[in-house]
Amino acid sequence: MVSYLVLLLFAVILAVSLFGKIPQRFFCVLLVTVLIPPCVAFTKSPAISPHHILLYSFFFLAFLESFEKFKDSFLAFPLKFPLLLLAVSLFSTAIFCGEGVKGVYNAFRYFMENYSYLFLAFICGLFYKEINLWNKLFWPIIVIGLLGLFELAYGDNVFFRIISKAFPIYDGYLDLDSVLSMSRSYRTRIFITTQHPSALGAMTCCFILALTTQVKNLEWSKIKKIVAFGSLGLILLLSGSRSGLLCCLLCLALMLFGRLPAALKIVIAGFACFLLIFSVSKVVDRFSEEGQGSTISMRQEQLLYSYVYFMKSPVLGNGVRYTSKNVMERDTYNDRVTDTSIGGLESVLFYQLIDYGILGLFSYFLLFVCALIYFFRRRNIEFAKTGFFVMFSFLIFAILSGEIGGNNVLAYLLAGFCMGAVHKQESETEEIDAEEQEQITDDRNEK
Repeated sequence: MVSYLVLLLFAVILAVSLFGKIPQRFFCVLLVTVLIPPCVAFTKSPAISPHHILLYSFFFLAFLESFEKFKDSFLAFPLKFPLLLLAVSLFSTAIFCGEGVKGVYNAFRYFMENYSYLFLAFICGLFYKEINLWNKLFWPIIVIGLLGLFELAYGDNVFFRIISKAFPIYDGYLDLDSVLSMSRSYRTRIFITTQHPSALGAMTCCFILALTTQVKNLEWSKIKKIVAFGSLGLILLLSGSRSGLLCCLLCLALMLFGRLPAALKIVIAGFACFLLIFSVSKVVDRFSEEGQGSTISMRQEQLLYSYVYFMKSPVLGNGVRYTSKNVMERDTYNDRVTDTSIGGLESVLFYQLIDYGILGLFSYFLLFVCALIYFFRRRNIEFAKTGFFVMFSFLIFAILSGEIGGNNVLAYLLAGFCMGAVHKQESETEEIDAEEQEQITDDRNEK
């Protein structure tokens, strides 16, 4: 009965997406990204999940409704070049690794189901006024927070089980018929409706940074702001994601640092370097403790492991998702190595080098560099700071812990949305300036 309710809820979301306008479709995509784990699907081969249905239907409808607007949006999209380079990298890997038509198909799907979310969100960002995203996040944050507290108190992730069992295909490694908990004696870890605590940590980090940069524009009372930020902070802590917490604190510190006078910045920078030098040994000791998550020795083994496979094909890599098909077994890390002594290849560096080689790694980082430069140059525009810190924090997270459980999708959705909003605000400013200039010219002609 509960499974039917979950499917009915998705049917409602899908109907809103299909018959609604772009603002409604964006909320549907965002909602499914957060509430439905990417390890569920309707069919296994080819894999068709709720996320895929909303993604491809969005582009199909956008293309069908107005090809001219779709084309104009693509031409205005700032990340055309790095995304095209990524596509070339993926297709080159598939073709030259001898994967044939199936490899090209896999490359196309991999590109669409990861990087195309940036363009999807860019289109939606052009409607940022109608969407009014940040002010509509309060109640979803409260609901997610309550679900997290329930999972912590009950000791079992009931909601993940209910959602996962509702769909015909479940591709996760957790046994849905047993207690679903990732907490350990040394660390509390909740994951609510995501696929892994680290995925929840990365997503929560992105939301905290986004709302922090937009706090002046939030139409919430002070109490609502305290409750919302408190809920997000609590979720981040309970997720037990050290990488998520580190990225969040680092970006919040950078925000604060940017507001300080120049003289104080120099003093704080010197103090931070001094503190870093004397705390390195303690950090090394902490991450050298075996059996308490990722350790330095494990990362060293992962690096050597990746180097061996990287050297087999250093330029174009070994093939699209080679690690998942030949080296690793699938699990909550979304491709974790079978050899438990090595643990998960948790940095995006390892995956990119093995699967796509130097060209893939270069194009991946070029995407982030182009996005960060775009936002930094427009940092005085409302949404630019938001996009910058979301992309920067996720890049650091990906280097530290990898792309886990679809957390990259949420980061791309928020960053792409901000990019579209920035472009729209720039266009509006240019129109206003042009009108003012025209008015000045008319006044002079009258005189």
